[in-house]
Amino acid sequence: MRSKIIVAALLLAIGSTSQAAEICNSKFFSLPTVSVDNVLLFVAEQSAPTFCSSKGFGTGLVVTLYNSSYELQTLLPGMDIHIFDILKWNTCDFECDMTVFVECVPQGQERCPFDDKINLGNNNVGERNGGNNNTGNMNFGSNNLGNCNQGDNNTGRMFFCHNSHQGSNRCTLDMLRTADTVDLSALPIPISLTAAAETVKTVAVPANC
Repeated sequence: MRSKIIVAALLLAIGSTSQAAEICNSKFFSLPTVSVDNVLLFVAEQSAPTFCSSKGFGTGLVVTLYNSSYELQTLLPGMDIHIFDILKWNTCDFECDMTVFVECVPQGQERCPFDDKINLGNNNVGERNGGNNNTGNMNFGSNNLGNCNQGDNNTGRMFFCHNSHQGSNRCTLDMLRTADTVDLSALPIPISLTAAAETVKTVAVPANC
């Protein structure tokens, strides 16, 4: 089944696209993960602002995987990974959707505008990309070459991972664990982070890949 995504505030963003290239200072995280006692977990949609807050940022655009727990069975077959609600401190598989991509905005700044090709970020070549340095269309991440990739540093089409290329082996937990993974075990308990600072309207958009 072709996966679908939910793009937060996409219609609003399209309505305020920027014709001129602007430097975007936001930090983008694709397939963001957290770790609890060394167990790797995806970030629940409602926890995206908390993820950004843990890194000292506010939150802009959030992209989630629609019907995540079912879609993950196809995207990452056989992988034992769950979706984690940081504020409730529990997994929420089949009750929540995961964050595929989040724009974390520096304090005191506005989220970045889309350009006239509906790209969000810097140095993207193509259309409807989120992140930096993508060449292709509908990539959510950075440094991707191809179309419809979700993750970073992928070469090819429709990867849901990092550092993958056509003909490579399937995605692994080690590939999903990155330097940006937040070790929640190292944070104060209870976590003194804010809940969603802003309520973002979402609209379901099919991935035309």
